[in-house]
Amino acid sequence: MSELQFFDRVLARLRAVPYTDLQIVADATHVSLSNLRKIRYGEVKNPGVQTVQALDDYFARIDGTGEHFSQISESIHSPDLPAKGS
Repeated sequence: MSELQFFDRVLARLRAVPYTDLQIVADATHVSLSNLRKIRYGEVKNPGVQTVQALDDYFARIDGTGEHFSQISESIHSPDLPAKGS
């Protein structure tokens, strides 16, 4: 999978998150709510690798897929993620 396809997949998943739940994603990924909004609405076209990887890690964990594009360091993600549907 190319980096562009990877980002497109993460962006599609971010856009599927209900707007009211963006703060949950922000808290769990340590990505600011403002930055998540900008990424979601295309104001940030090329977010940092750590940001995209943190989002991918979060979505993989809550979706139960465990499918990651690459390994993520322990310092990027939070061990206390909310359960799916919370």
